[in-house]
This record gives sequence, structure tokens and C-alpha cells, in this order.
Amino acid sequence: MDYLDDLDNMGQLVELEGEVFNSSRDKTNAIIRKLKDTKWIDIETNHSYNETIIITDHVILFLELFNNIRMDKKLEYQSKINSIYLQLFSDNAMKINLILRQVHDETISM
Repeated sequence: MDYLDDLDNMGQLVELEGEVFNSSRDKTNAIIRKLKDTKWIDIETNHSYNETIIITDHVILFLELFNNIRMDKKLEYQSKINSIYLQLFSDNAMKINLILRQVHDETISM
């Protein structure tokens, strides 16, 4: 929250979809609501009414990818992507469930 407070102190209010917020708490809550609405996070409430933010499994994959890009890691996926494309769009008479299984396995391996 320090980052959002610093923006307030510098007179730079963060806007989210046209809304201007009076405090960093309001901004943070709006961001959390947006992430929850778009299924990027889940919120669990325990018996003491404490809320825990849970990052969903599919989001973890995106975050790892974004981190790899940010760290400028060289990733080679061309051959795997080509293989998936060929499996999906070839005229092969394989059973669809076998094709989907292979595509799934290739996708997960990336």
C-alpha cells in the first residue's frame, strides 16, 4: 500500500475505469474487486471472518510467464506450438480424444 500512498502524496491519483479514489484503501479495494470479478484471484473467508486472497492455478502460469519475460529468459516454444497446430489441423484420422490428449500434454509441457 505504500506505493499507492506515495502516489497520493505526489498528487497522482490512480484511476480505475474512470473512478477517482479518495484514499489508497479505496483504490486497493477496487483493484481487488476487479481481480476477483475477472477470476484472477479468489477470496476465502475463515471462521474468524479474516479474508485470504488466493491466486488461482491458471493465473500462476501467467505470472510465471510474465516473470520469465521480465527476466528476459529465452524460451523456445516454436517446435511445440508447431506440433500442436499440426495435430489440430491435420487430416489425420486419429480419434479426437487421442488428439486432444496429445495436445493437452504438449501444452502442459510448455
